[in-house]
Amino acid sequence: MFCSTTLAVMSLFGLAETPPMTGLPAHIGKYPFEQVQCLSFFEEPLVSKAITAAAGDSALSFIESLDAAAPVVEKEDALIAVACEEGNCNRENAAVAITPFGTLVALCLYSAKGNHGAGPGITRWVTEKREHRLSAGGADSGCPHDSDQFIEAYARARL
Repeated sequence: MFCSTTLAVMSLFGLAETPPMTGLPAHIGKYPFEQVQCLSFFEEPLVSKAITAAAGDSALSFIESLDAAAPVVEKEDALIAVACEEGNCNRENAAVAITPFGTLVALCLYSAKGNHGAGPGITRWVTEKREHRLSAGGADSGCPHDSDQFIEAYARARL
C-alpha cells in the first residue's frame, strides 16, 4: 500500500520529474531484490511466472531466499540476474536470463544442500522446454556468479 500511495502522491504533486521506465527494463542497473515501482525483479509477474512455469514454485522460493546479488544487466537481448546466499555464494546460488517481454532464456539453480528442487550439489539448468542436470562436484558445478559468465556457462550446459 505504501508504495502505490507514494507513487500516486508524487505524481499528483508533480514530484516525479520524468515518467519512470516501466517493466523489466526498469530493473537494469538495480539489484534484483531492490524494488522498482513496488516490485523486486523476481516479484515481477513476467519473471515469477516464467520461473514457476519452467521450474516450479520451489525454484522461485529458492531464488527469493537468496540475499546477495549483482545488479541486473542486459546482454544479448536478455536481462540477466545472479543471486546467492550471502557468505555462502559457492554453495547456494542462482542465475536467470529472461527477455524484456518475459520469455525465459535460461535459469540456473544450485544448492549444495539440495534446496533447489534437485539433489544436493546438482546444478539445474532450465529453459521453457528442457531441463538439464549436471552432476555434483563437476567442473561446471554451480551457477555463474557474474552476468559476464552467464552466456559461457549456459553454452557449456548444452541446453
